[in-house]
Amino acid sequence: MAWKYVIVRVGAMEIPVIFPGVIVHAQMAESLKDIFAEHVFAASGGYMSADSLEKVRSEVVPVSAGETNILCYSANGFSESLGIASRPQDATIISSHPYTGGHL
Repeated sequence: MAWKYVIVRVGAMEIPVIFPGVIVHAQMAESLKDIFAEHVFAASGGYMSADSLEKVRSEVVPVSAGETNILCYSANGFSESLGIASRPQDATIISSHPYTGGHL
């Protein structure tokens, strides 16, 4: 199975997300915007306006996307749905991200 990825910038962080190839890059990017907005909404105790939630969504910006293998020896390609390409540093960002948060 082919694996895809998208890297989103949230503030100063670049966060890689790997997902199955049957999902469209743009769908994943929109889902990530919703996930971050829900997280901020919950952290606020549920006291955010619709405008504030939309501002949070707008701060989740896809910066690159493409295809990778599960071990991330490579990251390349182009996302037609987002209109963005992979970058030379993507494989390093993906493979060095602490997915387990220090827990194995």
